[in-house]
Amino acid sequence: MLKFSKLVVIASLVLGISLLASERAHAGDDTPLLPDDIKITCAVEPESFCGTWGDGKWSGVLPHTLVVDFIDPDGRVTFIYAWGVASEWRIYEAGFLYVEGRIEDGELTAILPSGTKVSYTHIDDGGLRGKYKNSRGTAQIILARLTH
Repeated sequence: MLKFSKLVVIASLVLGISLLASERAHAGDDTPLLPDDIKITCAVEPESFCGTWGDGKWSGVLPHTLVVDFIDPDGRVTFIYAWGVASEWRIYEAGFLYVEGRIEDGELTAILPSGTKVSYTHIDDGGLRGKYKNSRGTAQIILARLTH
């Protein structure tokens, strides 16, 4: 009887650890990977696109964070485009890209290396509305300004 109860305890521990690891992996799905060395240096007023934007998912599926780290007065922009995990879209690894774009007429636009066009505009509640367009279709997102 003692051997059976030890076996039950060990099995319970293994199951518990597996469930905890699974929950941690799932919890990480909403947090896109970002580089450690982010430095935001924008030559424009703080009400602009400059800063970190997140808490949204493309079409409610793919987690996304946008870090606009440089804007010059002529509208040239550099930003970090980060994404999380979305198994529904067969995206199993989070990642990020450094991207160059432009701001013209209140819209930040860029072409990602994949050929996908992304664009962002301000909305009334202080967030950003994003649009993602490629040969497979379009996706939309609402992002909130995040604080560090």
